[in-house]
Amino acid sequence: MHRIYWMVGNLLFPQRCPWCGRVIGFSGPCERCVEVLPHLTEEESALLSRQAGCRAIDSLAACCRYEGVAKRVMQRLKFQGMRSLAPLVANEMAQCAKEQFPGVRFDVIVPVPTSRKSLARRGYNVPALLAKTVGAILAIPVENDILVKECETRYQHDLPREGRAANLLGAFRVKRPERVAGKRVLLIDDIVTTGATLAECAKMLELAGAKAVDTLCFAYTVKEKAGAAD
Repeated sequence: MHRIYWMVGNLLFPQRCPWCGRVIGFSGPCERCVEVLPHLTEEESALLSRQAGCRAIDSLAACCRYEGVAKRVMQRLKFQGMRSLAPLVANEMAQCAKEQFPGVRFDVIVPVPTSRKSLARRGYNVPALLAKTVGAILAIPVENDILVKECETRYQHDLPREGRAANLLGAFRVKRPERVAGKRVLLIDDIVTTGATLAECAKMLELAGAKAVDTLCFAYTVKEKAGAAD
């Protein structure tokens, strides 16, 4: 009887691929989306930390380029209120961390904070949602209230590349330095374009005494393909 209800439910409310929204019915995961997810090449991965251009960042790992399926799912998560996509995205990030940081033992995960204005508008902080699932998969504690955004800043995507770092000066503060002092931190963000936000956050964590700051994001816009992101 339970199976009959399940089949009727699928007919009335067919399953959809969480990546693209296409009806998949009984077919299971949308293999097409998994196959076309724009994972970074080895060469692109090797360039990431240099493109971030920040001494405080020990390494930067990303799952995908900010394009195609990855771009669509992040737009739905960030701008269309589909927070249910966060675990799916975070699972990809956790697998990326296992591949990019083999043998590394992180003491704590810290998500990039959002401003009060953005939090009120969206209702949730995307990096914090991602950090929660990544932490659960990797068995690393997550600290959401260590790094805070002190003041409102102009949207990064409204600014030219050279103005983004200046826009963030003084925007972040570490409230509890003792909780990162001497520790290896995994800093998590959703989308990275120039790396200015990660660089400023990593700098503040380093000043608070963090032993090392590695960074992880889902989607990265390489310089040749710069686009709108936080």
